[in-house]
Amino acid sequence: MERKKRRSSFKEGDIVKVAINNTEHTYMRIVVNRLCAFYDFKTVQDVHDLNEIVSKPVLFIIIVHNEYLKEGEWIKVGNLPLEEYLKMEPNFFIKHIRPRGMPHSFTIFINGDDIPATWEECKDLEPSAVYTAPNVRERLHDFYYGDQDRILNEYLSYR
Repeated sequence: MERKKRRSSFKEGDIVKVAINNTEHTYMRIVVNRLCAFYDFKTVQDVHDLNEIVSKPVLFIIIVHNEYLKEGEWIKVGNLPLEEYLKMEPNFFIKHIRPRGMPHSFTIFINGDDIPATWEECKDLEPSAVYTAPNVRERLHDFYYGDQDRILNEYLSYR
C-alpha cells in the first residue's frame, strides 16, 4: 500500500502559536515551505492582534521538519502577508566534519550553492539544520531561561 505524503496545513504568512513550556508560548510565522521565523514574544496570554505579534523582533529563522508543520501541537492564529525582509532567503552555514586531528571546514549555503567560508563568516548565521518541535521548544526555553546559544554551541562543539 502506497503511503500518502502529508502536506503542511500551514501556508506562507500563517502566524502560529508555539509552546515554550506548560504556561508560556510565543509565535512563529511560516515564511516559505518549512522555513519559519520565530518572534521574541514570550507570553502567557493569547494575543489576537496579529500586527502586535509581527511587530516583535525575530529571534531566528530556521527550517522545521514537515511532520511538525500541521495543526495539532502548533495552532494557527491568523495570516498576514509577509514583510519584505522575510521574503529574502536567509543564508545558512554548514560545518563539514573531518577526521580527528584535521580542521573542520565551513560553507555558506546561498541560493542553492555551497560557498567555502571561514568560521568568522559563519558565526552570525544559523546552521543548516532541520528542527523538530521538541528542538524548537528546547531552543526557545534556552533563549529565555538558559544559554541562548547552547544548541548552536553543541552543533559547533567539534569545531
